[in-house]
Amino acid sequence: MLYTGSFKDHRMITWHINDNCNFRCDYCHTWLSSKTQEPIKVSRLSEGLRTLGNDWVFLISGGEPFLEPNFIEICQELTKKHFLALNTNLSLNNIYDFADQVDPERTIFINAAVHIIEREKTDKNLEAYIEKAHYPASFTEEEGEFIRAFDADWPEFALLDEIPSLKGKLCHAGGRFLFRTRNGDLRRCSGIFNKYGNLFENKVIFDVSPKPYPSSNCAALYEGKSNNQKRPAIAIQAN
Repeated sequence: MLYTGSFKDHRMITWHINDNCNFRCDYCHTWLSSKTQEPIKVSRLSEGLRTLGNDWVFLISGGEPFLEPNFIEICQELTKKHFLALNTNLSLNNIYDFADQVDPERTIFINAAVHIIEREKTDKNLEAYIEKAHYPASFTEEEGEFIRAFDADWPEFALLDEIPSLKGKLCHAGGRFLFRTRNGDLRRCSGIFNKYGNLFENKVIFDVSPKPYPSSNCAALYEGKSNNQKRPAIAIQAN
């Protein structure tokens, strides 16, 4: 199927793919733990994906995803039957390979963070950043209207006035949303460490109905706000 509607209406896995980053932002901790890791085997990834079925959204973050040695191949495998979204600093040249080799119809969005202090060290006038983003010249009028339409949908706007208390509220995380570590471990979300299987071991556990959020403080309010919604949970059976 082609992607339609808001990505929040689809089953989603947030994949923290690595802790490596070429930026050294003082407000980010991930690069402090950077270490050499074995490349992710695409064959194992392919086997694990069969456990999920089709049409999940994989939101890949890091670290910096484009530092992953075989990242383009990983994205190609994911987009065979799933959708892709990325968080990246858009600073590496293999973004051009991504644009040429990964199906754009199955790539929903790319969050391209500026991180201005670090970027100016190597790209003072942001020329390389702008070249990769092609913004805004490459947008058609229809695409511009589409982007503006998100103003009423993004959870960030709902978080501006207050930090919501989610404890005890029904949450779809664990059913229509999962958090994945680099080694394939699946968790209910980034703040709750209950194991929901391992994708590389072809084992996935799903909640068939929403469960109350157990903690007083949500570690990822974006995830919490997105998944604490009054709508039926999607019941999924692992193949």
